[in-house]
Amino acid sequence: MGEGRTRTYRDEQGRAGRRGRARFVWLGGAWWEVRVVPRGRLPKDYGQCLPDRRRLEVRQGLTTRLRLDTALHEGLHACRPELAEEAVEVTASELAELVLLLFPEIEGTDR
Repeated sequence: MGEGRTRTYRDEQGRAGRRGRARFVWLGGAWWEVRVVPRGRLPKDYGQCLPDRRRLEVRQGLTTRLRLDTALHEGLHACRPELAEEAVEVTASELAELVLLLFPEIEGTDR
């Protein structure tokens, strides 16, 4: 993490917190908007990375495990766009398992 930068959710003007359903996170040297979107917007996918808009979208209604895996997957696309899809998929799933191993209370937070 660079000096003076935080990884909290902030918009591009540095304001912390939420604006509607949008949140912001610093990934790969830029601010990215993070949105939880209705299933109808992503009927076949759990999430998507929109680099031209610097936006990550994660489908609403996923289990905690799938939401974590999807957020890591789309975040990897934002941080490392040169990685092949298979590398992103495997890495995100393995990191999700690590996080859940170290923080088992996360998995019990399904809503």
